Amino acid sequence: METIGELIARRRAELGMSQTELAAELCAVANRHTLTRGEVSRWETGEVRPGPFWLRHLATVLEVPIKDLRLARRYARNVSASLDLGLFTTLSTVDTIAELGRADVERRDFVRSATYSLAAVSVPGMDWAGMQERGNLARVGGVRVGMAEVKAVTAMTEFFAKMDDQYGGGHARSAVAAYLADDVAAYLRGSYSDKVGRALYRAAGELVYLLGWMAYDDEQHGLAQRYYIQAVRLATEGGDPLMRSTVLRSMAAQAAWLGHGPQALRLAEAAAEGARGKAHARAQAFYAGMQAEAYAANKEPRRAREAMRIAEAALSRADSQSTPGWTAGYVASSFTYQTGLMLISLGDLAEAEKQLEHSIEIRGKGKNRSQAMVIGQLAEVQLRRGNVEQAASTAGMFLDLFNQIKAERARTALRNLWESLQPYQDVATVRDWMDRAALAAST
Repeated sequence: METIGELIARRRAELGMSQTELAAELCAVANRHTLTRGEVSRWETGEVRPGPFWLRHLATVLEVPIKDLRLARRYARNVSASLDLGLFTTLSTVDTIAELGRADVERRDFVRSATYSLAAVSVPGMDWAGMQERGNLARVGGVRVGMAEVKAVTAMTEFFAKMDDQYGGGHARSAVAAYLADDVAAYLRGSYSDKVGRALYRAAGELVYLLGWMAYDDEQHGLAQRYYIQAVRLATEGGDPLMRSTVLRSMAAQAAWLGHGPQALRLAEAAAEGARGKAHARAQAFYAGMQAEAYAANKEPRRAREAMRIAEAALSRADSQSTPGWTAGYVASSFTYQTGLMLISLGDLAEAEKQLEHSIEIRGKGKNRSQAMVIGQLAEVQLRRGNVEQAASTAGMFLDLFNQIKAERARTALRNLWESLQPYQDVATVRDWMDRAALAAST
């Protein structure tokens, strides 16, 4: 089913009309001169819906039965009402993640229109909808679920996570979302013991968390936030405080990326507090490092540096420990990158450059997306320090990785580098880079 905006855009394209031409045709048949290209654009993006007056003229110009337009308009209204899905929904967690997965796969309008909500991260303690541990998770009904099914979910999550790390969040997310909606939701609605239920909730939470990260990496921030909130719900209901803190920490990183410093700090502090006394050393470093970044974003240098010292000390204790879960990826290259981000916020560009360079040097192979993002940051810092040719050279390293990644964040980084280097087009190395960048952006 299409929304009214999607129907208008499709028929306009099929008829070979521009938005300006459609507006002119509608004005002619309606004998009015009040409709503009901008209004047509707002219809197509779903910002507004055409009223009854314009529906009959749209039917004429687009050669579409008016009943189809009315149905599409009604559907668009329902879509608008459903955009709270995953934020303030009254559905159960299992029903919500199933609906989110389906919407991610089947409803482009939802993915495009789901916006990031500051209100959803403003509740003290992150206690969305009174979330609490459910106690005994044993359940009867539906397919029989055992540890074999739980291990299968974990294995699939690990496989998709490796693909994401190498190729970016825009690669295969629809497959992950379909797996969540079709298979994992069925397991959660099945029959299992309390022991299996806890393991299943953790495995499902990690898959939902991965989907949140993939959406974030693809700059679908509203969708990412909805997945993250449901991962928090699964962790809370399943009695897994470390998983909950891990998701809150990623929500803090998202808020910081979007420039919401106070919210980032609130989330980072909630993550650290929720794991206090429960986290192993590497996890402690993971949470403290995010606190440092958030403190720096809020211009609190003393607290930022103290939090980073705590992270460094915790990470040094973790070197000989085997670490389960997502925090296993927080290694020396991650720490030095986060230190670089903190120093950028604090204005210490010289030391930030050293930290970013070190992060690149020690980062392992098969980390194309994360390596590209660090290289992009390094080029920006070098340019801010006045080293134009060095920045252009580093930006070239970014391009070497760019075409191997499918992630909108990487495209954002490319656009930022273009804007930063454009004033220096008289430098030969910059001109060469811009030629390469233009070709990369077009593919």
